[in-house]
Amino acid sequence: DDGGSVEVTGVVKNDREEVVDTLRTLHGGMGCLRFTAHTGERYYAECTMAGGKTERFDLPASRNTACVLKILQTEENFTVLPISGRPLPKGLKLLVHCRGNICYHKPWNYDYASLIFRRSDLPGGILQILLLDKAGNALSERLVFNRGEELATTDVQVRGSLKQRTKVTLAVTATDPDGRPAAGDFSIAVTDRAAVPSATSGSIYSTLLLTSELRGTIETPDWYFEGQDAARVAALDALLLTQGWRRYDVPELMKKEYVEPQYPLEVGQEITGRISKSGLWNRRKKLSRYEMRMIVPSLHYVTKCAVDDTGAFALNGFDFPDSTLYVLRPAAVRGSMPEATVKVARDSFPEVGTLPRVPAQEQKKPYIAQARYYIEQRGQTDMRNILIDTVYVTHHKRLESTRPEHRLAARTWTAEQIKESGAGTILDFIARMPGMSVVGRQVSYRGYRPGFMVDGRLEETVGEMNPVRAFRSTGMGRNHKTQTRLPPIPDPGGWIDFTGMNYSNTNSAQQSTGGNKRQIQYIDDFDNVPDILYYPLEIVSRIDLIEGGNMVLWGVSHWKQAGIISITTKKGKELDDATRTLPARDVEFVSPLGYQTPAEFYAPAYATEKARRSMVPDYRTTLYWNPTVKLDDTGQATVEFYTSDAPADYDITIEGITQTGKIVRTVKIITE
Repeated sequence: DDGGSVEVTGVVKNDREEVVDTLRTLHGGMGCLRFTAHTGERYYAECTMAGGKTERFDLPASRNTACVLKILQTEENFTVLPISGRPLPKGLKLLVHCRGNICYHKPWNYDYASLIFRRSDLPGGILQILLLDKAGNALSERLVFNRGEELATTDVQVRGSLKQRTKVTLAVTATDPDGRPAAGDFSIAVTDRAAVPSATSGSIYSTLLLTSELRGTIETPDWYFEGQDAARVAALDALLLTQGWRRYDVPELMKKEYVEPQYPLEVGQEITGRISKSGLWNRRKKLSRYEMRMIVPSLHYVTKCAVDDTGAFALNGFDFPDSTLYVLRPAAVRGSMPEATVKVARDSFPEVGTLPRVPAQEQKKPYIAQARYYIEQRGQTDMRNILIDTVYVTHHKRLESTRPEHRLAARTWTAEQIKESGAGTILDFIARMPGMSVVGRQVSYRGYRPGFMVDGRLEETVGEMNPVRAFRSTGMGRNHKTQTRLPPIPDPGGWIDFTGMNYSNTNSAQQSTGGNKRQIQYIDDFDNVPDILYYPLEIVSRIDLIEGGNMVLWGVSHWKQAGIISITTKKGKELDDATRTLPARDVEFVSPLGYQTPAEFYAPAYATEKARRSMVPDYRTTLYWNPTVKLDDTGQATVEFYTSDAPADYDITIEGITQTGKIVRTVKIITE
């Protein structure tokens, strides 16, 4: 009833109630039997479970016109033999592939003969064997597991005592099958053998080579690889016969009939969505003439992608931290087109079910009762289980920002103050800031061009803001008047390519030298504002103005009359809530989930006598865990950890993939 397997025994009978064979499961409720089925006879199986309950299952009718691939396996090779109740047609081909890579594809010219394959000539993992007719239709197919040279050799040397709170050193050496030192990142876990049961599923070997190729849940997949005895080999073959999901529809591929996968391969983050033109007519026509452009203001990243006939687009090939702000805008590939509205597909996640971790009779109790029950079973509290009193949170104090652009700001406008200003865009609000002058795309602060900062990053180089570098003059005296104008930046047509700004040299500098006199004149129209200034204020969390000596942190000095305008955008749910209230427009803001910096695994160190005498109990079940242990050029790595208070044996598990694609999988038991 719970969907798990049941071990059974039984018999197979024909319609005359005659027993033709016996049956029994080998492992995980699966097994196999062999008998000759006759045309016109029906068969059924009687299965008896533990406790004596018997069930009857009718078997499908036999077809003597079918063709079966029989596999005879040994440790070094396996034999493929076709069996059919009728002569095989002409023009047959035998195809063998592993994970989509063709290993064998030749005509089958052996009438009722067999073909032998050496396992060493084929890759490790699940092999799909198909017998195809001349039209590419599969007459028969079979799955075989090949234990090839997919494992690297790993050696672990243990130095140190396993006494309480002492240091243990592990020296790990990995070698590829060809004898060369292995390179790559590997994970190492050291667990208490008595407290943590041995894993029966989820190892890197069974995941990559077995469960990823089969349909449904595989019970205890690691069990099949704990040895190479006949019982495990037969049980693994029964698994492939029972749950042999045909991951690749090879006959369709042979006919050049490809089916696009429902979910594409993920190589990083991806933002997908759809655009539609404004207006009531022809909203779905000529959408492929657009392209989707995207910028990341805080990282100066720019990319774009094509839009198909339905208006769908997919931006990928990037991977940025969590809560990064992305700005999307459709634009015509060439010529002018009406503005289009952007609709971004929101992230969706499947529901994840978990198995109960406490006895069934305890599940109905409140959580506090379950916790007390667990502590009673342990006999004491330790660092894994600390029962604290109930804490009521009545107010969340807003912490002061530690970002330098916030702490060093001379003036700050919060989201509430920005909203009360009544401005529409960020540029509109800047125009209302004291000392600011905005004329079109020209912005100046007290007669000088200000710098712009978005989420802690300057939108233009410091050299363009620093007059000491802008003057580019030598021997300039106090009485020498110099007109300083920076080179203009071409108008990017509404979008700034942050990755490759080029400055125009059409206005040449006028130089005159005489003695120590030297003057250089540049042209400056202050037309250098980032496009984020044209975005609505709803995405802004705060705006700060930095001026004076505080600008030195960003390389700006000796320019007391200039300033830096710092814009901090909203993130996460706050941004989603703000953008939902905005009217339809041709710009979309999105802040999807990204990667996060992982926290370091906690492992106490008892390097001193005082630390070893600490009264804090230490009953860790996992003593060491590191997901990224790097091997050096000789294929070696050294890790250290301290034992706990519980005298126990330890399991050391090492897993990973070498740079040559070989699997590292080693479990070692260390005892005192």
